[in-house]
Amino acid sequence: GVPWTGLATVGLLMAGLQAAYPFEGPPARIGMAEPVLALLLAAGTVYVWQRRSGWSSAIPPAALLLWLGLQIVELSGAHGRYGWLYSRKSVAGFTHEFPVVGQLREKQSSSPTDTPLRVMVPRILVPPNFGMRDGWTHVDSYTALFLRRPWDFLHSAAGVEPPALLNASLSQVFYRQPPFFTPNLSLNLALDPGTGSILVNANPVPRLWITFQPRLVGRPEEALAAVTNRLDLPREGIIESALPFPALTTDETSGSASILRFRHSEIDVKCQLSHPGILVLNEAWFPGWHTVVAGRRVESQPVNYWMRGFALPAGEHTLKLKFRPRRLAEAIALSILSLGIGLALVFRGRRFWRRPAACAQ
Repeated sequence: GVPWTGLATVGLLMAGLQAAYPFEGPPARIGMAEPVLALLLAAGTVYVWQRRSGWSSAIPPAALLLWLGLQIVELSGAHGRYGWLYSRKSVAGFTHEFPVVGQLREKQSSSPTDTPLRVMVPRILVPPNFGMRDGWTHVDSYTALFLRRPWDFLHSAAGVEPPALLNASLSQVFYRQPPFFTPNLSLNLALDPGTGSILVNANPVPRLWITFQPRLVGRPEEALAAVTNRLDLPREGIIESALPFPALTTDETSGSASILRFRHSEIDVKCQLSHPGILVLNEAWFPGWHTVVAGRRVESQPVNYWMRGFALPAGEHTLKLKFRPRRLAEAIALSILSLGIGLALVFRGRRFWRRPAACAQ
């Protein structure tokens, strides 16, 4: 019969471990613990089932179903927990008002292209997630684990050693730096640690520009060292891979670029280049950003170590810069295939699981 006692024991163990496990601390710890927990529970279920029901060493269908269920619960729970934490809904209903937030909302509403203002003030004054609600960006939102390059650049510019584990948010050391300590962040607003007042940057570095004669370096570490505390980045770009067109032999170049429309994963840009060059956005680079020029897909490349660049031919272009994760389609296909194989083993493979038991009888 069905070993209800054993299944109940495993179920209680699962509930107890899930409730007792503190989901705090470095994200890497959470990422490793949850799959291991699911695997141990599935293995324990197989063992209990074998001991109680006399099945052979083959995996019973119920164990596979339980394993699939554990995976679904784990992924759904993680998505719901972290998805809500970093979503617009987490701050949409927040009633407490911060004085600095009111100033930012007023300034952001005057931006004709919805290009988000960029601020760097302590979390107690401006919670970073409020930018999702009001349309501006906090530098601290640049420090997620999957955006390693901005994280490294910020620490290099401030002369601070990056922490090995607590790397999900900026340390308070950054807010004790001089205001606008690294101009290349294109900050619009920052805190003066000496007076405690909020300062407005009247002339920030542009959010995008054209560079025609970038300098090629061999390694990312060289690019980071070359751009730390540089003040002339709009006139020069540091790249890590060769361009698809030959280097220019003339200094008589001209170019212009402007943002037409700004969204989180899609930016409309208009630019004009007298010669082939690179469109540089003062935004974080990450694989998956691309555009289409004359029917040809152009992938983004890191410029100035952490910025987003696109190699463009000469001429006038109206571009739509889009972000699409490179491995999303492959991951979805692999998940569907794995689910199909698991279900096929459960519902079509019963005769293979029962055969050893029948032979033993």
